[in-house]
Amino acid sequence: MQKRQSSRNYYLDFTHRSSTTDAENVVIEHRGELAGQIAAEREGPTTIHAEQTRTVHLLLHMGPVTNQRAVDISWASEGGHHSKAFYF
Repeated sequence: MQKRQSSRNYYLDFTHRSSTTDAENVVIEHRGELAGQIAAEREGPTTIHAEQTRTVHLLLHMGPVTNQRAVDISWASEGGHHSKAFYF
């Protein structure tokens, strides 16, 4: 994951590094009540194809912002379900 920031807008780049399989049923969610909201082009799970990068726009709300910003991502690939927290 890579991060680009502009004021209270963050752009998070997620790259699926597998060269052979897609990441399916990918769900990206912000962590915490006031952490922000993800500006998604579409609702629900998506697919990130092998060696593809997906950019996610995260808008931070006004009010208290913690130093521990995070998103949770979950996906299915290679016959299993995976999840990971990314701090930025």
